[in-house]
Amino acid sequence: MIAAQQANKAVGIQNPLYGVYVTGRFWFFVILDGNKYMESLAYDATQEDIFQIFAMLKKAKYYIEEQLDEKTSA
Repeated sequence: MIAAQQANKAVGIQNPLYGVYVTGRFWFFVILDGNKYMESLAYDATQEDIFQIFAMLKKAKYYIEEQLDEKTSA
């Protein structure tokens, strides 16, 4: 994420970065905004958390599309 942040800075993009990593059945969502790093609690993909994981992935897709639209319309 730090490498992506530096690459974004080189082209003038200052938006927060959203990411996810998976350890076994546990999913963790992360945000890197400037020098602040935030990590969610674990979501268990084998339980009811799967619905929250799906919703969060859809929201991340929305954020990405929104940022792409802003960039192409500028």
